[in-house]
Amino acid sequence: MDAFALKFIGDFLFIIIEKIIVKLPSLIPPYITYYEDIVDNEITLAPITKQDTIIHIGCGPIPSTSLLVAQKTGARTIGIDKDILSVKNARYCVHALHLEDQIQIDHGDALTYAIQSSRFLIVSQGIEPRYKVLEHIAETMRPDALVIFRTLSSKEGDITTQDAILSSLFT
Repeated sequence: MDAFALKFIGDFLFIIIEKIIVKLPSLIPPYITYYEDIVDNEITLAPITKQDTIIHIGCGPIPSTSLLVAQKTGARTIGIDKDILSVKNARYCVHALHLEDQIQIDHGDALTYAIQSSRFLIVSQGIEPRYKVLEHIAETMRPDALVIFRTLSSKEGDITTQDAILSSLFT
């Protein structure tokens, strides 16, 4: 089985798990620890401060990235998702953790969402249509914006040929 088929299966399982966990708020804090190393690395890459607003594209029903970034940096985060049920569940998570003052969840399409207000963007790996979203970001982001795109890499840590377009869109 190749890495992309395995990723598809993994993504599907995460969707099911998240739909269950979102109904059990006491499980949200332990669940988001799965993302803690990833978010810690992203915070290291991006000099995020309390004064920043981060846009997370593809936040899903449990906005783990938004929750962790807000908790670890004090920054305001805006999670967006095009699936209305995911947005509803993400808003419930934010409310259950009493983070409404720091985290905003928007129903929106990354192909048209206004991203120019943010200096930092985090793009989830599962977004679709992936390359059209990345093109929209590259064409409309602030000149000083930093984009973190979660993608698969080769065993050597290089960007795979599937994501070679990244180097043509972003410097």
